[in-house]
Amino acid sequence: MPLNQDLIKHWTQRIAESDLSVDKFFASNEVPFSRANYFRYKKALSKGKDISSKKRGRKKKVGEKEEMFLRGGCCRGKPSFH
Repeated sequence: MPLNQDLIKHWTQRIAESDLSVDKFFASNEVPFSRANYFRYKKALSKGKDISSKKRGRKKKVGEKEEMFLRGGCCRGKPSFH
């Protein structure tokens, strides 16, 4: 479930204002995002950027053989057994 920006800001501020270390805070509280994301969000907020919890993965191209495999077709090539 994607987190909204207000919730991320709330938790980021709460972690930053805590007397606990970041590791201890995450160990003792159920934070709705990871420790790594905390540092990403904190950096984005300090630069005044919008925060989004959406993943931005690399786009991968699918080749002809892979597309045929995914569609259930056969790939031309040398058979692996006789």
